[in-house]
Amino acid sequence: VVGLTLTRSGSAVASADMGGNVVVWEPNSGIEYSRVSDTASAVAFSPDEALLATASGSSGVNLWDPDTGQLIARAGHGDAGYARDDAVVAFSNDGRWLASARPDDTARVWNVENLNEAARFELAGGEIWVDDMYIDDQEGFFAICGSLGAYDHRSPAMGRTLEIWDWKPEQMVERACDRLTRDLTETEWVRFMRGEPYRRICLDQQERVAQFGD
Repeated sequence: VVGLTLTRSGSAVASADMGGNVVVWEPNSGIEYSRVSDTASAVAFSPDEALLATASGSSGVNLWDPDTGQLIARAGHGDAGYARDDAVVAFSNDGRWLASARPDDTARVWNVENLNEAARFELAGGEIWVDDMYIDDQEGFFAICGSLGAYDHRSPAMGRTLEIWDWKPEQMVERACDRLTRDLTETEWVRFMRGEPYRRICLDQQERVAQFGD
């Protein structure tokens, strides 16, 4: 077993094995609810238990109906030629957002409704063995923890890391404007505000504060 998760109510367990099987079963009786074929190394139930997310370095991120095993949606963040299948996946507390990460690549946030990419982060220093992650839907921060330089669990880690980002565009803009005395350039906007149309916002905010107060 390379991945394991339990619903909040404790009514179902999902496991992923090295043979490419993801199985949803009843924990007390062992009765199998559904089975899908996926080279997943990470599994997670949505808070309402209506969705099962799987993730791997090669097959990307998938959403399934845990009762029937039907594939609901498929996202990127996978590479068929990727040498290692290790990955991590997690839902936000409200179930609207899904986060995924894989070593020496990126961490990403997805909109569960359509699996569109909402945010992307380059993992600092490359090659991080991501052990766990957390995505906050209210405060808008995203955190991962892992080992630097650990390609697999048998390799000696060079150290531990914890990385935290703002990921909601409106909060990223607000915090950037709080630190700047000017507006973002178009180049900066493209770099930090992926997918958001460029607009003049920092100076507008500062002008409002100067005119009307905080």
